[in-house]
Amino acid sequence: MLEILEEFLADTYVKDQAVICEENIDQAKVNRVMDEFWDRAAENMNSVKKTSDLMGSLRMNLSKKVHKIVSILCDYVSLMQASFNSSDDAALVEYKKDQNTVIAPYG
Repeated sequence: MLEILEEFLADTYVKDQAVICEENIDQAKVNRVMDEFWDRAAENMNSVKKTSDLMGSLRMNLSKKVHKIVSILCDYVSLMQASFNSSDDAALVEYKKDQNTVIAPYG
């Protein structure tokens, strides 16, 4: 399962072709994710019209929290890489066999 988390962080939050660590968190990617989910939230609010973008102190507070969470996940990946062999993970082996079926409903 560590490999899945690494792939997610690399695709979504970490600079391209970079080691997964706090120093390589790409703020532009964080901003894209926040904008995407802000727009999704507005779409899901049928009775409310989207009136503004995510801006100002609200954006800054959310950005800091997202950065902190991603930083913790990066630290977790580093720690697990130092002490874990993915070939021993039975859940990961099963997931890889049926990856497309598992992910398809959510993608």
